[in-house]
Amino acid sequence: MSKSILTQARVRELFNYDSNTGNLIRITYKSPNANIGDIAGNSDSGYSRISVDSIRYFAHQIIWLYVYGMLPVYPEHEVDHLDQDTSNNRIDNLRLTDSSGNMKNKPKYKNNKSGSVGVRRRSDNGKWQAYIGVDGKLISLGTFNCITAAVIARKAAEVRYGFHANHGK
Repeated sequence: MSKSILTQARVRELFNYDSNTGNLIRITYKSPNANIGDIAGNSDSGYSRISVDSIRYFAHQIIWLYVYGMLPVYPEHEVDHLDQDTSNNRIDNLRLTDSSGNMKNKPKYKNNKSGSVGVRRRSDNGKWQAYIGVDGKLISLGTFNCITAAVIARKAAEVRYGFHANHGK
């Protein structure tokens, strides 16, 4: 037996959406662990997940469906958190994109040593190299004597390739 596709009507039967907090609030009793009025979902690696009819969804996917009537399904569609805070599911913080667009709004990795995404110090000559990944390809932006020039080259490339303003923050 195949599972039915989640609809906006079904979601609105189960939840209210609080646009001020970005939370889905239960309006029906569906499990011994949840009560009417509870915030729906639990955190899974920073993303809130919600089970509906025995299928687990990301809260931001259900919220998109609740507001816009469309369930974003990977890999065609992804919902990006503009401020990179995966717990902030306010609709004004969400945008529909694809995988490529989502990758253009990634935070700086914790192990970044230069302080800037796409800039590294070369061990062979001590110069600064700038690079950017676009459409699965790594593009070299040049090697520079100072970090400032490398960062400027990287930021210019982010604009040229349509990266989100929050990328690397």
